[in-house]
Amino acid sequence: MKHKSTLYEIIVFSLIMLFLVIPPFFSPAVTSETVIFSWNNLPVKQFILFAFALVIYIFYDKYLHTRNHRYFFPSFRALGGLFFITLIIRFIVTRYSINEISQPIPRGGQQWLCCLFTFAFSAAYEEIIYRFYLPGIMIRLFRLKFDSKFFVFLSEFLAAVLFAFAHLYLGWISVINAFLAHLILRWLYKDTGLIWNGVFIHVIYNIISLILL
Repeated sequence: MKHKSTLYEIIVFSLIMLFLVIPPFFSPAVTSETVIFSWNNLPVKQFILFAFALVIYIFYDKYLHTRNHRYFFPSFRALGGLFFITLIIRFIVTRYSINEISQPIPRGGQQWLCCLFTFAFSAAYEEIIYRFYLPGIMIRLFRLKFDSKFFVFLSEFLAAVLFAFAHLYLGWISVINAFLAHLILRWLYKDTGLIWNGVFIHVIYNIISLILL
């Protein structure tokens, strides 16, 4: 039964990698002419991805969940860390005149509302897949063969790299930004045990990044 369970988890992990994690690596680059936040471009894709991620979260919650349930202070500390990263990257980009891809900013109330829906679905999907599932399942699978802290570190590092390169379509500055943001958001989840807490902080951070970066 143990071998069947392990094989099942490997198959599910492979499918999630193939259909959910790898495709963003090949997303076309965003340009100043790209229309993202428009009622003619509703976040249907983000909603579908969120729906898949929610099923994964419900199914794996009892196996991978960290149950600490510390609420406010870790959240404010994480938001402060994310904001600090954004300011540092903004300073470096400006100081050294680094070319970057500017994500279009919404114009008008309708576009901002569409933007918030997009950010909410995307943040929930990313928190579940990259902060909850990927590091958790890799640690779980590695521990079936290896009882070593190195493989725990490797699992955490790989999840951060995968999340970072999922933002390559926004340019290398966003890749670096996403890598650092993942470290803070993953720490937030491990410290609070609340995935939806991370989603809320993630949405706020996305809005800050959109305006400042």
